[in-house]
Amino acid sequence: MLFQHEIDIIADRILEHIAGRLVGTIRATIREELRMTDQAIVDLTTAVDGVVAELTTLVTDNQATAAALADALANSSASNDPAIAAQTKRLVDGTAAAAAAVAALTPAVAAVTVAAATPAPAGPTA
Repeated sequence: MLFQHEIDIIADRILEHIAGRLVGTIRATIREELRMTDQAIVDLTTAVDGVVAELTTLVTDNQATAAALADALANSSASNDPAIAAQTKRLVDGTAAAAAAVAALTPAVAAVTVAAATPAPAGPTA
C-alpha cells in the first residue's frame, strides 16, 4: 500500500507532465497565431500595393485626358465659354494634385511593404 508521501510524489509528477504538455500546446498555438497574423499583414500590404498601383494608373490616365482636353480647347477655332476653360483648368489642376498625392503615398506604401516582409525576431523556443 502506498503512503501519502508517495501518492503526493506521483501526483506532482503527473501535474508536471500535464503542465509541460499544456505549455507546449499554448506555445505552439501562439506561434501559429503569430504566423497567421504575419501572413495577414503581408496579404493586406499586397492588396494596398495593388490599390496604389491602380490609383496611379487612374490618376495618370485622367491627367493625360485632362491635358488633352485643355489642349483641344486651347487650339479650338470656335469661341468657347470661359466657364468651360475655367472648369478645364480646375480639372488639369486637380489631376496634377492627385498625381502629387499618389506620388507622396507610394514611398510610404513601399516602407510598409518592406516592414511587413521583414521577419520578426525569433523568440525563445523553450
